[in-house]
Amino acid sequence: MCIRKLKLLNDIPWRESINPNIANIEIVRYGDTDGYGGIFNISLKTGRLISAIALPHHYPSRTGPTWAYLTNNDGLTLIDAGSQGAQQALEEALIILGQDINAIDRLILTHGHQDHDGNGYEFIINSHSELWAHEMYFDYLDEDFFDYKLDPSSSLHRIVGKYRQDMLDWQKHPSNAEAHEHWTKHHDRYKHGHSRIMTGDIVCKKLNDGDVFGDFTFIYTPGHSVDQVCIYTDGVLFTGDHVLPQISPHPTFRQTLPKRLSKKYSKNQFLGREHFGLERYIRSLAKILLLNPDTSVLPAHRLYNHNRLHIRNVNRCKEIVRHHMRRLEKIVEALEGGPITVEDIARKIFIRRKLLGGGIYAAVNEVVSHLELLIDSGDIRVSMKGQVALTGSRNFHAYINSIID
Repeated sequence: MCIRKLKLLNDIPWRESINPNIANIEIVRYGDTDGYGGIFNISLKTGRLISAIALPHHYPSRTGPTWAYLTNNDGLTLIDAGSQGAQQALEEALIILGQDINAIDRLILTHGHQDHDGNGYEFIINSHSELWAHEMYFDYLDEDFFDYKLDPSSSLHRIVGKYRQDMLDWQKHPSNAEAHEHWTKHHDRYKHGHSRIMTGDIVCKKLNDGDVFGDFTFIYTPGHSVDQVCIYTDGVLFTGDHVLPQISPHPTFRQTLPKRLSKKYSKNQFLGREHFGLERYIRSLAKILLLNPDTSVLPAHRLYNHNRLHIRNVNRCKEIVRHHMRRLEKIVEALEGGPITVEDIARKIFIRRKLLGGGIYAAVNEVVSHLELLIDSGDIRVSMKGQVALTGSRNFHAYINSIID
C-alpha cells in the first residue's frame, strides 16, 4: 500500500460543517475501499492528535475493520486493540506512525467483544502497558459474553435457547468443519488471554461512569454490551460500538446474573433495565445526546467505508433511535394478522440472506430485544408457548419519546 500524508479536504471529503472540533485529517496510509490497512491522523482544534488505525479480523466481517485510536492523555493511550491476530498489523502501524510500542502507557477497552479485546492480552504482554476497562469487563472475564444467562421461566428466553443450540449444531456440522476449527482455535486463545489477565501480574484499572482521568471522561453506556464505555475528550467521543455510522449495533436482551456475581449485584437489577436490553440501549443513547451536539463521534467500525470517511456528530444517536422505532413498527405490522412466533416475526422483517446459516439466531435475538420493549409499553403479550399477539394499544412511540426527551 502507498504510504504518504495528504490533507483530505481535496481528496476524500468529510463533513466539516457538523464536526467543528476537527481541524484537519491526513492520510498516513491508504487502505482498501472499506478501510482495511488504513491509517489516518485526526488533528483537533485543541491541538490534540489522534491516530486512527484499521485492524483486521480473523473472520469475514460486514462491519469492516476495527478502528483503534492512539492519542496522548497523561501518557500514550491506545483505545481498543482489535481481534485475535491483529498484533502484527498494529505493530506495523505504530512503526509507520513513528511510535514505540513500549512507550504506550495504557490500553483502554471500550467493551469486551472479541473484535475489540481479542488482541488485548497479546498487546499488553508486548507493550507492558496497563489495562483499563469498565468494572463489568473484569467481572465477566471468566464468562463467555455470548453464553447468555437465560431465565428458564421466560418463554422468550426459551426460544433464544433453542436457536442458540441450533446455531451451535450448525457450526459443528461436517460441512462447516474447517470454519468451526478455525473459530475454536481462536476462541481458545482468546479465553486463555482472559485467564492470564485474571491470574497474571498485569496492572488493571476498573472504570466507572463519570470517572475522569486527565482530559478523558468515561461514560457508561450499556445496551450493546454490558461493559460498554464511551470516552469524551476535546469535543470528540470514542464510542466503540455504541454509536456507529451507517449501521446500528445489536442491542442485548435482558439476562440473569451469573451466579458468582450474585453477591455483588442484585439479580432483579439485571433482569430490570440497568445493564441489558433495548430500552437500556436507548437510555444510553439519550445519555450521549446530553453532550454538546457538535461532539464528533469516532467509532470502532465504519469510520471509512466505500471510499468515504463517515465522521458524524452525536446527533447520529437520534437516527439510531428512529431505526429501532421503525423496527418496532415493522414488528407490530407483522402481528396485525394475528398471533405468530418469534421466528415468524424474524422471517417477516429481515431479508432472506440475513437469515442464512447462523443468521436466524442473530435475527431472533434482535426480535426478542424489541419484543421486551413492546411488552413494557403494553403493546404485546407473549403466551407460555411463545405466541406473540398485539394487545390493541400503540404506546411504544410515546414510551421511547419519554426516554429520549
